[in-house]
Amino acid sequence: MKRLLILIMGVIFSLSLNAQIKNYYFPQEGKVYTYLSETRSPMGDESCIIKSSAKKDANGNIVFSNAIYNKDGKTLLEKNEVVYNVTANGYEADLKVIAKSMLDKFENCKIISSETYTMPLALALNQRFKDCTLKFTGSTQGMDFDITYTVSGMKSDKKMTKVKVGAGEYDALRLISAVEVDMGIQTVTMDMEEYFVEGIGPVKKSIDTMNGMAETTITLQSIE
Repeated sequence: MKRLLILIMGVIFSLSLNAQIKNYYFPQEGKVYTYLSETRSPMGDESCIIKSSAKKDANGNIVFSNAIYNKDGKTLLEKNEVVYNVTANGYEADLKVIAKSMLDKFENCKIISSETYTMPLALALNQRFKDCTLKFTGSTQGMDFDITYTVSGMKSDKKMTKVKVGAGEYDALRLISAVEVDMGIQTVTMDMEEYFVEGIGPVKKSIDTMNGMAETTITLQSIE
């Protein structure tokens, strides 16, 4: 179960640090952002380093990349890449593509249904976003799962918030959302707060799993 929660967390990171290179969501093109991820839970404390970057491909779509390292930043644990299509509706990707790193860990994985994850072209105060859901079946660690993964209730604050992280102090726009992972035998809930800075991108994320069972903070440490 602990391993499964770690996989889910990786998908959540890929979900939210995505969208407009020159506005709020993405790291600046040509830059590498280094984040420190710290998790505290009864199962033990964990930390890792995440290096993120974004660029446009030949079609003008957005390629978002993450490399996750152990806490000393030397051992690569996982790497993933998601292409976001730029449309009139915003920056779009199928949720099963975003969740590929998690889905690959399941044996006999079968997608039942998958909706499009969309972020609008511009992030604004007091804004609401569309919910989306991924349903799939698979097995891991000798157990079979029938999983429904839902992102819901995403909205932005009515005013800006001061945020201080390793890379500096910023005026940020906060987004809140909820993730529910229904695994049949158990439902995992996560409440998220994300902070974005215009012209910089994502600077902080806080995740409360199961009302305090685990608490994760991801903060921007440097831009290179």
